[in-house]
Amino acid sequence: MTRGVEFVKILYVKPVVTEDKLLKKLKKKACEVSGVALTYYPYWIFYFKAELWRLLMKPRVVRLVVSVDGVTGKPAQGGPEVDKEGKLKYVEEEEVEGQMLVKLEVGEEEALRQAESFAKRYMAYLFPGKNIKLEVERRELIYRPFWLVKMRDVIKALDAIDGEEITISTSSAIKGRREEGSELH
Repeated sequence: MTRGVEFVKILYVKPVVTEDKLLKKLKKKACEVSGVALTYYPYWIFYFKAELWRLLMKPRVVRLVVSVDGVTGKPAQGGPEVDKEGKLKYVEEEEVEGQMLVKLEVGEEEALRQAESFAKRYMAYLFPGKNIKLEVERRELIYRPFWLVKMRDVIKALDAIDGEEITISTSSAIKGRREEGSELH
């Protein structure tokens, strides 16, 4: 019995490192590659407007972007920029095979709690003693592309944006792909 391939529409950061560039880079390092696959890792991105209230003055407005790891829930500062028209820079929408996605483990509400907590701590650090009012202006679920590369008995992950090798947990990225029946080609 043949299963149909499920496609999912996602927002993702456009890869800079193509498969050809990746293979050339690995060939220069004399790496023996037996398989390559593109996978997408989820991040919740929250765009905050922070108003810093000052005595007898208008509030100072500061904007902050917080990304929350969609698997671990860990927040960090930063995310895709928004251009003047309100579009996300370097982010595209496309339908991809569902098996190419790392499973989203952190829901939107939990991610928002983590992002708000991080934003409050961060703003309190930057502006100690200020009364801060936070407002979420925008929220997005965006996927970041990674290349999974099989070299002998080891699978390594390389960021498809900057080409840097990263440490991955086989329980998240690779396990999810194996459960779906996906193989590195």
